[in-house]
Amino acid sequence: KESLFAATKYCVFHPLNVTRESIRASVAERCERLQVPRVNLLQFHWQFVRSSSNQPQSSFFPRSSRTNRACVPPLKYEDNQYLQALRYLSEDERVEAVGLCNFDTKHMEEVFKQEIKVLSNQVQVSRTQLPSLSA
Repeated sequence: KESLFAATKYCVFHPLNVTRESIRASVAERCERLQVPRVNLLQFHWQFVRSSSNQPQSSFFPRSSRTNRACVPPLKYEDNQYLQALRYLSEDERVEAVGLCNFDTKHMEEVFKQEIKVLSNQVQVSRTQLPSLSA
């Protein structure tokens, strides 16, 4: 397993009370599932439904009747616990590097202001957002 590069995601889809213990438990779960003592890259995805909206309170989103695609609600950054979660992840000795998933520029800058080192940001790209390849 020395030559294995272990990468995984930590996706937050529901409100969470971020504590050092909850983050350490999450890292432990990922290490156990991957059967490795440490993770080379842990990508953090902070997304859950706004409690004040009429969006579903579940990670299983309804499909659009027009496109049959999942209607995913917007990210909720007003709850800045994502910064503390990233701090705890970056301080965990079992996490070699922290990455982000779908963070926009504004919120990446907030992370950088906290002096949290980030290796990558996996950006969200949909084929429907790209120009036609047949044109």
